[in-house]
Amino acid sequence: MPSFPSLIGLLKRSANLSDLSNPAAARQSLGLGSLATQNFPRSSAITITALGDSISAQSTYAPVNVPSASIPQWKASNPYPLNFVVQNGGYSFQASAAGTSGTGTGPIGNAYNQTDGGVTWQPLLPNINKSGTCYLFWAEAFSNGRLVWDLSAGRGGTWLGISMVYVVTAGQNYSSPTITFGAGATGTVQTDGAGHITGVTVQSPGYNSAGSYNYVLSDPTGSGAVLSIAASGTGVFATSGCHTAGMAASLPDVVASPVDIVVVHGGINDILNNVPYATTVANLRTCYETLLNAGKKVIAAPPTPSTGLTMAQTATLFRVQRFVMQYVRKEAQANPLGYNIALADWSSYYTDGTNALNYPVGGTGGTAGAMTQDGRHPSPRGAWYAGQAVLQAAQAWLPTEPVYGYRPYSSYDAYDPVLNPGGNCLEGLPWAASTAYAPGQLCNAAGYVYLCTAGGISAASSGPAGTSGSIADGGVTWKFINNARRSVFASGSGGYSNPATGITFSGGIANGYTLYRIGGSASGTVGQSIESPWSNGQAGQRQVLAFSLGSGNASELWDFFAMATSPYANQGFTAADLATALVYGEMEIEVTNIANVTQLNLQAPTADGSMLCTTGPNSGGVGWHLPGSAGEMLPWPNGGKLLLRTQPMPLAPSLASMTLLLQVGFDASGAAGTATATIKINYVALRRAYVS
Repeated sequence: MPSFPSLIGLLKRSANLSDLSNPAAARQSLGLGSLATQNFPRSSAITITALGDSISAQSTYAPVNVPSASIPQWKASNPYPLNFVVQNGGYSFQASAAGTSGTGTGPIGNAYNQTDGGVTWQPLLPNINKSGTCYLFWAEAFSNGRLVWDLSAGRGGTWLGISMVYVVTAGQNYSSPTITFGAGATGTVQTDGAGHITGVTVQSPGYNSAGSYNYVLSDPTGSGAVLSIAASGTGVFATSGCHTAGMAASLPDVVASPVDIVVVHGGINDILNNVPYATTVANLRTCYETLLNAGKKVIAAPPTPSTGLTMAQTATLFRVQRFVMQYVRKEAQANPLGYNIALADWSSYYTDGTNALNYPVGGTGGTAGAMTQDGRHPSPRGAWYAGQAVLQAAQAWLPTEPVYGYRPYSSYDAYDPVLNPGGNCLEGLPWAASTAYAPGQLCNAAGYVYLCTAGGISAASSGPAGTSGSIADGGVTWKFINNARRSVFASGSGGYSNPATGITFSGGIANGYTLYRIGGSASGTVGQSIESPWSNGQAGQRQVLAFSLGSGNASELWDFFAMATSPYANQGFTAADLATALVYGEMEIEVTNIANVTQLNLQAPTADGSMLCTTGPNSGGVGWHLPGSAGEMLPWPNGGKLLLRTQPMPLAPSLASMTLLLQVGFDASGAAGTATATIKINYVALRRAYVS
């Protein structure tokens, strides 16, 4: 029998259908959200984030990239406890040895083990990571750019420090409360003057290698307050160990964020701590409806199977899962007002149907094909299935993916501060005669990229040529940077593959690129070719790498470098861009013939490895195989075509260069030819972000 909203919900709808004078109020009365009248343009990308527990928060982090106002300034002759965090001279530092600071200028730059009186400081370098063990990564990658997971929209903060503290229960009779966290973290407590705690301000985020914090509230008269600590910057609104009450307490931050879609995934921590079922589902309902009333799109994800639950806890897990399903179906007992939300349920993929205890596939992990890494948190494979479910749930709000190949790249996609400020910083626009050029501009001439070092008017014909020294061009002076055609691959002898024992190379690498084996001992073949036209008949060039490996170890690792380490100036950046210009790496690839691949990462690292877009941790290969391996229930979507983007981040003032690369890892411990992958690189780009 079909289910219907309650009579109250139906009457509420009927009573407001004619209220066209106030559409927003009518929409809210219809259970569709007070801001739900907004429509997303079909041509735009949609942003997504997560609200929930550690399954949503895992393996992602976004430490501060520039000093935060919540981090105290360094002081001379001041006692500092272990792990206390300060900022000084534009950088953040953690005390690795406690003591009293010196009388000088304090720690500076990005050097490690800086002695400052009795304190030793370590720099907290900027680092942003999109990880393949988080379902948001896969949902974004599978969407080919239609769905954007923007870590800057979530919680920021120093790595392994406290990001936020939320008040779950205000308590009573508090007069002068103080709070203690440990691990160098400190904070102050606010009250409303009537005995209730209203907030906690973090003064030092601290640095706890476990990544989690407890707290102690002290007050001569108060009691009953409950707080929720969001430790570390995750780039989402999820927190390891978070209960649904903490999720509900953090709703104001989620509502205030600019994201369009929120995946609400929580409840397993409630179940593990025996929180009453009624409390858990009431909190989930609060999350759904608060977000909907704020105009957000909501995707509900039921708590997933987990090892180690008691029989009673497993029964509660099923009950909460059923509540989420009933809410999505708008059954009256769960969703009396008939709110509309989407469902992403990957538990059917996770559950081992042969296990009497409802364990996930692969149990506690460590086996090939395991859905989790520890019995609860997803492996890259498990996150892939979850990402597929999230993407499918989000389709109603996404622009349709075109059936033709989207090709916004050529030498005319190059960066130019005036003509194309969002262009590819690895390229230069084609050189133009009798044109004014300013220092910092790039141009593409005769197959090379040049940087303008002295401005003026270019010559009436020809253009810069050669690869050394200062190159005169009319009134302009150029400096050679590198081979051109980074946007569209060009064949030639300029590419390089490093010698690797046991490996037979064939074919060639495009100009300006290199392929290195940086770890492992496998033997086999690596085919290198440039398709022109592409194998699907599309005009243009693309690089193909075909690996067939074996007889080695489980940690085979290869790097395909799109550019050697190069000063920021070579990409058109100036001193004014440091700590302000946001940049990201981008690569479109197609993958086939996958077997025993454990890692496929796009990296745009500075010296500290700052921007990563990772699909697997290359942890020995066991249990980490990627999509397309044998035994998968789902194929690669879109024919294996993926648009990989790192998270945007500011250029760190402490660093001066950047490298863009694709890293491929294998478990090559099997027989010859058992570790394989064919990877086609359609284009490579480094771009400035958020340029209007």
